[in-house]
Order: sequence, then structure tokens, then C-alpha cells
Amino acid sequence: MKKRAALEQAIRRHVDGWCGQPFVWGVSDCLLSICDIIRDARGYDPAQSFRGRYRTKIGALRVTREFGGIEGAIAAMAFDLDWREIAPGEAFVGDVGICAAGRAGLTGLIKDVQLWVGRNETAFSAVPTARVLRAWRIR
Repeated sequence: MKKRAALEQAIRRHVDGWCGQPFVWGVSDCLLSICDIIRDARGYDPAQSFRGRYRTKIGALRVTREFGGIEGAIAAMAFDLDWREIAPGEAFVGDVGICAAGRAGLTGLIKDVQLWVGRNETAFSAVPTARVLRAWRIR
């Protein structure tokens, strides 16, 4: 199976699961959920260094603050994994990005076919490329 097709299928499976599973900090939050998709489709865990380090929102803020917040944490993860930063409009299925999430600050996203999707506390969000602030091409 082609790599992007595997990512597209993994996105479908995980987004369906997000609708039936609770949002849990340190288990199924916005950062770990997009990394779960990549782990499922590509066989490596981009969030390996974050897993098991927090269990609450405050814990997540503390861990990501080491990198300047969620944006810095994803940028550091991208650097470590040799992901290239791209313009959001150049993204393919499975690429990773961030967008503003209102009072919640920033949130991690993964590119689906037409929209970007990300985990939130009620299920998931789907946003157009115009709302994505930064993006990275995954390997």
C-alpha cells in the first residue's frame, strides 16, 4: 500500500475513534492523537519523547513549555525527525500542522484529503488550510 494511502486510512480510523472515545490528557490529546495516526500508518512514534510525561492539561503545558509551547514542541519533534517545514497549502495527506484554537491556544493537526483534522475535548475539529499557521512534511 502506498504511504499516503496508508495515512489516509489511518486518519479515517482514528477520527472515527475520536468520536467514541474520551479526550484524555497524556493519552488521547491533540498532540498524541495526531502522532498515533503516524505511528499507525508509518510504524514510528513522533511523540515518543512526550508519552508518559503528563496526565493533565497543566502537565501538558509544563512539558510543552520546555519547547516554547505546543508550536515549539511540534517544531522540535519535526527537527528531530527531519521533517521539512512547508507552506500549509503545499501539504499532503498525513502532514502535520498547527492552528489557533481560540482560548485553548494552539492545537496540533494532521492533513486529511480536503481539511486538516485534530483532536479536541469533544471529538475533533476540521479546519481549512487558511487557518493553519505552520506545517511540516512528515517522512
